[in-house]
Amino acid sequence: MTYAPLSKWSTDDVWAYLSTHKPLWEKDHSELFKLYAKASGDECQFITHLAQSSCGGSRFGCWVCTVVSWDKSLQGFIDTGESQLKPLNNFRNYIKLLREDKNARADYKRDGRAVYKNGGLGPFLSKTRIEIFTKLLEAEAEFLSLGGEKELINSAQILEIQKEWDRDFDFENTALQIAMKFNKKGVCMQDKKQKILHEEILEDIVAKGGSVEVGLDDVKSLLQKSLEICNIYGERGVNSAPAKIKEEVEKLLNDKSTKEEE
Repeated sequence: MTYAPLSKWSTDDVWAYLSTHKPLWEKDHSELFKLYAKASGDECQFITHLAQSSCGGSRFGCWVCTVVSWDKSLQGFIDTGESQLKPLNNFRNYIKLLREDKNARADYKRDGRAVYKNGGLGPFLSKTRIEIFTKLLEAEAEFLSLGGEKELINSAQILEIQKEWDRDFDFENTALQIAMKFNKKGVCMQDKKQKILHEEILEDIVAKGGSVEVGLDDVKSLLQKSLEICNIYGERGVNSAPAKIKEEVEKLLNDKSTKEEE
């Protein structure tokens, strides 16, 4: 059996208990009262009859959560003078709108299933992921300039993002480059030669390219575009990734052949 004593309690019951019982640690509940008062955008009041509303109905969770349409708690803090939280609220609202934007999503899911056949949404496009990351760092810079005390994302997390981007679409340390523009501590450029696609291998491919003059930059650009295509189209369907990649290769070779003839 499961015993849940608080499941039948009202908000007023909870506050009544907290106001008459001290916590197990060496403090009282005054800080908690202040926290919920700010989140409610009002002052906590003593409840003398049921017509009065308590201030303990605010919801607390991840500040960037998009489950709710409007984060009343975060807005409540802003309304009571915590102006440094405005950039966080703006970023959350931006993410909320972007989450439902089909133009920001790939047409195929990561397992190759087409969105138009199976419903739902595909993963964010590579350009959208870069945009989200940039806007997060912009929000962090504004937050800190307004008196915020903690960074929104640390260097270790940025390095993990770069690893994901390396695997999905990126050859240029894009996340690290963006982070360095915002002077993030502990972030520096990494040597890409330790990746699976070593540059020496690409140079060997270029050397064996035949009569058409294809440079190393061309091959690297083509590989990056190929990864982006896989991210967008998946591996199945009429407009599958292999077909799209083949088009890009043919386009590159035709363009180089035309230039040589000229």
